[in-house]
Amino acid sequence: MKLIRSYVLLGTFLTASVSVAQTDRPLVFNQTNGLTRMVSTNDVSEIIFNKDASVASFEIQELGTADYSVSALESLTFQDESNAMAFPSANDFSVGFDPSDMSAVRNLEEKVPTDELAADYNDFLENYETTKTVIITYNGNSATYTGVVSGIKITCDGAHVQVASAVGKVCYELRGATSNGSFKITSDKKFRLKLNGVSITNPTGAAINIQSGKAAYVMLASGTRNQLADGKEYSMVPGEDMKGTIFSEGQLLFSGSGSLSVRSLSAHGISSDDYIRFRSNCGDISIDAAKDGISPKDRFVMYGGNVTIKAGDDGIDVKQGYMSICGGKLDVTAVDNGLATLYSQNDTTYMEIKGGFVKVNTTGAKGHAICSTGKLTIDGGVIQSTVEGDASKAVNAYGKALIANSRITLMTGGSPVYDESETDYSSAAGIRSRSNLDITDSQIGVVSRGKGGKGINCDAAVTLQNSAVTVITEGDALESGSDKVKSRGVDAASLTVKEGTELNISSTHNAIRTTGTATIAGGETFAFSSAARSVNCTETKQTAGLLFKGN
Repeated sequence: MKLIRSYVLLGTFLTASVSVAQTDRPLVFNQTNGLTRMVSTNDVSEIIFNKDASVASFEIQELGTADYSVSALESLTFQDESNAMAFPSANDFSVGFDPSDMSAVRNLEEKVPTDELAADYNDFLENYETTKTVIITYNGNSATYTGVVSGIKITCDGAHVQVASAVGKVCYELRGATSNGSFKITSDKKFRLKLNGVSITNPTGAAINIQSGKAAYVMLASGTRNQLADGKEYSMVPGEDMKGTIFSEGQLLFSGSGSLSVRSLSAHGISSDDYIRFRSNCGDISIDAAKDGISPKDRFVMYGGNVTIKAGDDGIDVKQGYMSICGGKLDVTAVDNGLATLYSQNDTTYMEIKGGFVKVNTTGAKGHAICSTGKLTIDGGVIQSTVEGDASKAVNAYGKALIANSRITLMTGGSPVYDESETDYSSAAGIRSRSNLDITDSQIGVVSRGKGGKGINCDAAVTLQNSAVTVITEGDALESGSDKVKSRGVDAASLTVKEGTELNISSTHNAIRTTGTATIAGGETFAFSSAARSVNCTETKQTAGLLFKGN
C-alpha cells in the first residue's frame, strides 16, 4: 500500500494506533480492484494496524470499522474524487423480486439422442414410430372409437373407455368432452397418447388411468385445449394403483405445444410409479391438486413448458429418485414442500436446477420451497421464492450444495419451531445446508422477516466467490423460557469470502457468526447488526479485501 501525503510516516507506527488530524478534506481509499471509496477525514478517529501490518483498521465515526488488507489498497489520498463511493449503511441494502430476472433465464438445449444405447433414447417421441391410430371420441355420456386394430380390445361403459392392447406402434387419440367418463389402458407395449382437444371428468377416479409399465408418450396437440379432472372419492380396483387425475404405472413423457389443465379433488395431479418428463416443446400446463401437483416415483425431468402448480401438499415430490430442471417456466404454490427429493437413500437422490425460471411459494410449517436429502446443484437457474410457514426454508439441502451462475431471490417469514428429534429449535432460513455450501458467479438476495430467522444457515463451510450476496434479517429474537433463538445473517461452521464477491448483511443480531474461522480472502464484506456484535467468530482471518463492521 502506498500512503500519500500526511500518511507517509505511518510505517513507523504499524503496531500502534494513529490519530488523524482534523481536516475537512475527504479521505479516499483507492482499492486495488479499481474501486474507490471516500469518507470525510473528520469522521476517521484513528487507524490501527495489526501485529504483522497486513490489515489496517479505520475507525469511522457513526458508521463502523473498515478493515482493509494492505494488499487491497493501492493508496490513500486527500482529494475530491467524483467517482468515489461512500461506505454503505445497513439502510442501503434492499432485496426485492425483480421482473428483469427473466432476461437472465437460460434453457438448456434438449438434444435428441440417436444412439440406441443412450440412457434416455426411449424418452423421445422422435425415436418411436407409430403405424396405427385409434381415435376415441367422447360425447357427453357416451364414447365411440374408430381404427380397430387386431390385438386391441376396446370396451365402452357409457363414456368410460377401457383398452387392452398386446401390440405396439399405436397412437390413441382422445377427442370430445364428458363429465362422467375416463380412459383406462393396459398395454404390453409402449404407445402414444394424443390429447386433441379433449375434456374428461371422472367423478370416481382418474381421468386417464394407465395400468401399464411401458412408456406413454403424451402428446398435447398444437392449438388445442385439454382438460382432465377427477372426483372426491375413488372407486378402486383390487390390485391396482390409481393415485391421481393422470396416473401411470410406467413413464409419462409429455410433449406438444397444446395446453393441458389438470384438477384433482382428492389425489395427485399427475402421478407415475416410474418417471415423468416434460419435453422442451411443451406448452401451458396447469395443475390444481388436493395432494401433490406432480408425483413421480423415480425422477422428474423438465426441459420446457409453462407449468403452473397449486398443491394442497407438495408441488413436485419425487419419491425415490432425482429432479432435473433444465428449462421452461415453473410456478408452484404449495402448502408443504414446493420441489422435493426426500428419499432416505440420499446417495441416489439429488436435485439439479440447471436452467429455466422457478418460482415457488409455500405456506405451511416446515414447508420448504426447494428441499433435497441428497446433493443440490443450482447452476444457471433463476429462482424466486417466498416461504411463510414456521421453520420453513426457501432452499434446504442435506447434501453438498452448489449455487453457480444463478440469480436467486428468497423471502422467509416464519418463526422457529422446537424440533423434538433434534432437541433444538428449527428456524426459518433463506438457505439451509447441512453440508458444504459453495456459491460462485451468482446474484443472491435473502430476506428473513420472522423471529429468530436466518439468512444463510450452514452446519459446515460456506464459500463465496465472484458473487453479489445480500442478506437481511429483520426479526427479533424468539425467547422461550431459558431459550433464545436469535436472527443472524450468516450462521455457519466457517465462512470464506473470496475475490470478486460483494457480501452485504444487515441483521438484528450477528451479521456473521461462525463456530470456526471467518476468512476474508478478497472482495468486499459489509456486516451490520442492530443489537449485537456484527461479526462474532471464533477466529477472523483477513488476507485480502475489505471487511466493514458496522457496529
